[in-house]
Amino acid sequence: MTARGTALSVRVPAVADIPALVGVLNTNLGSGLYSAVALERDLDQPTARVLAAYAEETLVGGAVSRLLEPVDVGYYERFGNTARAVFVTGPIGSIEALAVSPAARRAGVGRGLLLDSLAWCRGQGCMVAVAISWMSGASGISAPLFAVAGFTMGETIADFYLEDSLRGGWGCPVCGPGCRCAGQFVSLRLDP
Repeated sequence: MTARGTALSVRVPAVADIPALVGVLNTNLGSGLYSAVALERDLDQPTARVLAAYAEETLVGGAVSRLLEPVDVGYYERFGNTARAVFVTGPIGSIEALAVSPAARRAGVGRGLLLDSLAWCRGQGCMVAVAISWMSGASGISAPLFAVAGFTMGETIADFYLEDSLRGGWGCPVCGPGCRCAGQFVSLRLDP
């Protein structure tokens, strides 16, 4: 459990912490969504950033960010012109995943993960950071965090994750297999 005033640190996790990070991500975002193998591989990729948040050395949150390529525009096409326009601005960073254990929410953990992820995107020369906020209806969704951080809130698409969850075999913590949750496109212009 985390309380205000508890020492919080955000850093790249040690390999020994990857199973706990997988647990936080999959419990909060979808069972089977992340694997230890994939996260360990991302630790070694210059185009990805894996972070863990610790409260008193207990892993309570995690984030995955990645540099996007022009071919990635296809994934965002359903969000229309607003999303397409982002891909002509220059390098783009994606906040791919951000999750905080329920007991640690509202204590600055998500904010710490987001700020470190944005700093990494800036350091990679990104002009814009994008994310898709999971609109599950459950507590702890990321849209308010993105809004407070200055992101532009874009279009929301119903059943956004359905095909991915069926193809990828992951189960939503709210809907189970075949995620019917909506996704909202958000973007933030980054100052150099």
